[in-house]
Amino acid sequence: MTVSLSSAALAQANTTTTTAQAAAQENPTTAALNKVSPALGKAHERVRNQLQSDSTSLSQLGKYKATVSELQGAAQAMSQLGATTSVADAVQTVERFVASYNQAIKASQPDESSSASGTLAASRRTLTNTDTSRSQLAKLGLARQPDGTLKLDAAALKKALSSAPSNATTSDTTASASAGLSTLAQLGKAIGKRADGELAGSSRLAFATNLFSGKTTLLKKQQTSLIEAATQLASQANTGGNTGVNTGSWSSRQALRQYTA
Repeated sequence: MTVSLSSAALAQANTTTTTAQAAAQENPTTAALNKVSPALGKAHERVRNQLQSDSTSLSQLGKYKATVSELQGAAQAMSQLGATTSVADAVQTVERFVASYNQAIKASQPDESSSASGTLAASRRTLTNTDTSRSQLAKLGLARQPDGTLKLDAAALKKALSSAPSNATTSDTTASASAGLSTLAQLGKAIGKRADGELAGSSRLAFATNLFSGKTTLLKKQQTSLIEAATQLASQANTGGNTGVNTGSWSSRQALRQYTA
């Protein structure tokens, strides 16, 4: 019996497919393994599905971590706003912060197909839990949206940082702008501190990333071991002149035992 277990077939086995496609067409490597032993084919499909799920979770965590890293830099820049900052520079800094913040919030949205959703949801709650009130943000053209993101009215922000009511004195105008910059700086410090915590080596994000990384590495090794065991069984069958390998045979049981060890 000749069974094709090429690297190309294995690579195709790891390619993400839709549910409809998976149901309509059996994975090539699984089909090849089924010819050796249905038990081996079933084991491969189980590992393949788990590997696909864990790889998706790991990818989602990686993308989210990248957005938090960008937010960390944007928050740090905003935390440095002060009396010497020009209105134009302040507006540009806030625009970058809002864009980075929203990108991180969107990247953490729940995904039912990902096992990392719980970790991402907890991280999102940490980032959105700040002491800055909605009224303070509103005065600076910032509004919290129902999905957790921020909406910026750049024109309102510019006005808040460059002017005061018509009956105000120059000193009042300066004080108003200074208070606005201080609020923004405090928001930057708060979010920056939370981003630092999420990126720390001891954070839940780091733990989950290491967990899924280890699981995918192990699953890939198991998958390789299974292919090797099946290839050996196929070779034994060919040498012995058999047309197939019985699922309950001693060789099949030994291969599965070695694979799942």
